Formats: sequence, structure tokens, C-alpha cells
Amino acid sequence: MSIRNAADLLLGILECEKESLSRQNIKHPPTIGSMYEGLTKDLLQRIVPETLGLTVSSGFIRDKSGNRSRQLDCVIAVGEGEQVPYTDQHDFEFEKVICVVEVKKHLRSKELADSFTNLHSVYEQFEPRKTKVNLVRDAFRGICKKPFPEHEDVEKLPFHEEMIYHALMIDMINPVRIALGYDGFSSEYAFREAFYRFLEKNKGNQGFGPTSMPELIISGKYSLVKLNGMPIALELEDDYWHLYGSSCENPLNFLLEFIFTRLTYFHNISDSVFGEDLDLEAIHPFLRVKSVKLNDRIGWEMNYYRLNRENLDKQLPSRKWEPEELDLCQFVIVSRLCNEDTIDTKDDEFKDWLKQYGYTIENFIESLRQKGLAALDKDKLVLLTDGCSAAILPDGRFVAGENKSGRLSRWVLNYTKEKDEDVDD
Repeated sequence: MSIRNAADLLLGILECEKESLSRQNIKHPPTIGSMYEGLTKDLLQRIVPETLGLTVSSGFIRDKSGNRSRQLDCVIAVGEGEQVPYTDQHDFEFEKVICVVEVKKHLRSKELADSFTNLHSVYEQFEPRKTKVNLVRDAFRGICKKPFPEHEDVEKLPFHEEMIYHALMIDMINPVRIALGYDGFSSEYAFREAFYRFLEKNKGNQGFGPTSMPELIISGKYSLVKLNGMPIALELEDDYWHLYGSSCENPLNFLLEFIFTRLTYFHNISDSVFGEDLDLEAIHPFLRVKSVKLNDRIGWEMNYYRLNRENLDKQLPSRKWEPEELDLCQFVIVSRLCNEDTIDTKDDEFKDWLKQYGYTIENFIESLRQKGLAALDKDKLVLLTDGCSAAILPDGRFVAGENKSGRLSRWVLNYTKEKDEDVDD
């Protein structure tokens, strides 16, 4: 079952269970909180693969010095952790934790601040650890549209990209942090406004930069989604990083995508869970940030991407993933890269080929970088994807795109089938 299908199924279960809980007529707030925490753990246990030895529990995250986070409603971790005596809570080592979920029956301004604080206590247990960098590499390439730098070359990046690199590294090492409110704000607009006011109120305070912020905040049917490329990203805009977007799509789809992205990268879960992966999330831009230096201090400038109620109330049209269309010159070079990995841009044959089609080296490389296909790494032209493929469509057009999971192949198959059906009609 794909993530989208699983999210739809879980949403149906959630709505039924919410209705059941509301009929209990219990007025005791701690008991109400426990019921919704239990519901969340039940939902998560339904989707966590049994073969990985994962535990879904409540408890604490502990660093190597014995310091603990605040009490956390739901923790997904490798192994069972250590049970806190005479409770159903568990202590989990930081490096074993995959995801943390803070649960609220209602998530409005007060609960938003409380959830943020609790989730930040996870960040405070941060410990560097050895891990695969594939996730950060792919996130960086998707956001900055350039090759992932070697460690010794990070300081050579433009300042804003260097800060994004470090922020992504911290996000990858931290567990996925999610705030889940079963009910809450009456509109996407009100949700955005409340979170922005909360950040503005704490402007300049430590603990409110990009790395301190959760990956996902859910309030009823609305979501605020961190666009850190793990898995969802928008490319830089005037050196600004699109840090958050908002959406009214099924919030459980975002929750599952964040969790299973970690599992596919770090725990060898097949990426077939993403299905055909041809449907793109409908997301409104929300917050942009850019790193700045001021009087020897480094911080982040935040920019609110304002949209009015009417624009936010409009249902965003569903978007389908499509490969990038190429001209013949681009197609030949990308096809060569798919087989050879790199091309020396000082090579005379390469220069002559570009010249035939009116390209300079600079504008040719930029044309492929803008498409997210290839970029310059020192003097070499390199791919920006791991499994790029190129294809010729039945109508003669040239296309290329990521095909590590078979995405391009599935798109071409669907496209060809649709065209054949049009001919039959």
C-alpha cells in the first residue's frame, strides 16, 4: 500500500475514533489528553514496519550525559528503550529515536507554543553522530541546485548556502519532530498568522532558528510543513530558503512522508511505499529565511510570504510530477552524463558540441542547473540526481528526470498510455 493510500485509510480511522472519543463525555483534561495520545500511538503502530524492531511509546529522550528531554507523548525508536520504573514511560537514547510526536486534542495558539517548547527539548539533547549523508546530500541539491560539497569545501560555499548546509545536517541528525492537534484553527490563514506572531514574539531569542523548528505542525485539517528537502523542498528564491509552507491536504500524508523518508534512507525500507510518486503536494509558500551576519553575529532573516484569506481558501489544483523537457543539445549531454557521471567542461569536443547549438559553456550549464539536472563541480559537469535517465517521447520530444525509484519510467508509461487512448478515441 502506498503512503497516500495509507494516509487516506488512517484519516478515515482517525475521524471515526475522534467521534467515538467525543461521545465519552469525559471532562477530566489529563484523561482526555491520554485518550488522544493513545489514539496517536495506535495509528503509528499500524504503519510502523514490524521487521525493523521499532517501538512506539511515550517517554523521554536521553543524551549520553544522562540529560533528558521533557516528557514526550509519542516516540518512534529503534528498540524498546529503558522502562521508567512503575510507569509505561520509556527512556530512549537520542541516536535511537526516529520521530517524536506531541499530541493535542486542540492545537491553537497556547498549545502551539507548548508543543514547540516540548519539541525543542528534543533539540536540546542533540548529539553529533556518524550517519549516512545521503539524505542531506539530496536535500541540499534539491534546494540549492548545486552539487553537495565535500566536507573540506563547505566553507567555500556562499555564506547563505553554507548556513543551509549546516542547518540540514542538524535536521538530519535530529529526530523528525511533529506537533499533532486533532482540532484547532478555523482556517489555514489563521494558523499561519498565529505561528508567525509566535515567532515574531520570540524574535532574537535563542531556540527559534530554523533548526529549532518542527518538521510538521498539524492543526485539524491544516498543516505547516518544513521544506527542508526531507522529503519536500522548494528551490532558493533570491537566496532565500523557503523554510515552511502551508497546506490543507490530508495532514497524515505529510506525517507518513516525513517518517518513511527517514526509514528509506537509514533503515533500508523500499521506496516503493511512495507508490508511483507522480502526485506533488499542494503547498502554499509561507516562511522564507536567509542567513545574515550583523556585528559579528550570525542569524536568520525571516520573510513572511503573505497570502490573503481568499487565496488560501482556494483549493490548490493537484499537480503531477513531470520530467524536464530538453532540446537536442541538452539531451545528448544529459544522456552522456547518465552513462559517464561527469564531463570535463574543458574538453574541446564538449565545447564544439555546445557551439553548434549556440550555447556558451556558462549558459548551457545554467540551463541544466535551472532544471535541477546537472551543475558545475570544479571543472566537471555532474548530475544533480542519483538515478537520472533520459527518454525520447512518441511525439519526438526529449525529456529527463530522476529515475532512481522508476519515477521517470512510470511517467513515460502513463504518458504513452494516455496518448494511445487519445488516438483510439
